[in-house]
Amino acid sequence: MMWASLGRLAIPALPDTVVRIDGDVLRADVGRPVQWRVAIRGDTLVGLDHISRGKIVESFSRDASGVLTYEAPGARRRLRLTILREQPGSFDAAIFSL
Repeated sequence: MMWASLGRLAIPALPDTVVRIDGDVLRADVGRPVQWRVAIRGDTLVGLDHISRGKIVESFSRDASGVLTYEAPGARRRLRLTILREQPGSFDAAIFSL
């Protein structure tokens, strides 16, 4: 979920993905029964729910003002991050060497 908040969506491959368009948002339910619910606006991930036994166990959302919210409802946890600016940067390639 943390990577999703930073724009890297990596969920497991599951059977039966249902995709629909809701206005300017693409929504996808992944798995049977649904295990992941994804919402994408343009090229930005704006929502991700991890579902287990029909209940949301983790949730990520991003609003138009740049606030990222992670919630774990069953654990009563919430983390909010506010993006003040998005500025692409680069890293020295040497940091990725082993």
